[in-house]
Amino acid sequence: MKTLWTFGCSHTLGHGLPDCIDGLDPIPKPSQFAWPVHLSKLMDNIPLINNSHAGIGPKAVWHNVINSDIQPDDVIVIMWPCWETRIDILIDPDAKSDHALQIQAVRLWQEEDKEYFANYYHTHDRWVEWHLLARHIQDNYPNNKLIQTTYDAYTLSSDLNSKLRVDFTEIAFGMHKYNELGYASDGTHLGPEAHEQFAQDLHTEAVAKLLI
Repeated sequence: MKTLWTFGCSHTLGHGLPDCIDGLDPIPKPSQFAWPVHLSKLMDNIPLINNSHAGIGPKAVWHNVINSDIQPDDVIVIMWPCWETRIDILIDPDAKSDHALQIQAVRLWQEEDKEYFANYYHTHDRWVEWHLLARHIQDNYPNNKLIQTTYDAYTLSSDLNSKLRVDFTEIAFGMHKYNELGYASDGTHLGPEAHEQFAQDLHTEAVAKLLI
């Protein structure tokens, strides 16, 4: 039986929703109120694996995808994090990560990491890297039903999309229409109604058409 795989950051994990809040679990588990669960139900309850983690950037999402046991008939939906998220990762097989990944997280707000961002980080470089990662995923899974979306709506109009021929959906979770539906209890992430509406829109605009 085919499986629905979803990948992303806290916005795909469902961080801030009632069953996915800080302090509830050392490593938050995917919320049952997050958009991947709603999408699975809209797809006739297709088995779901939500391989998302809070506080990660695009390279970590890519790392999760290529290291997952995805089968040729599976459906893949990726919500890429904000491209300018001040989080980077170093691929390190020996790293002990809070996400149980073989990565070392580097975060701007951590004092020990500020030198890295001051000297080795540029937002345009991150923009290019993110598009290359998305293009690699697109080329690497030609037999799968692949949907790539993003949190930031303004990234959908990037000229890199056309230059690299990256296929993104026309909807993004950070669009104003979803913000209007309210936020989760943490006041930062979107709430249950936004997740449900996004799943419905994603199914109508992308998933249903792709599966025809």
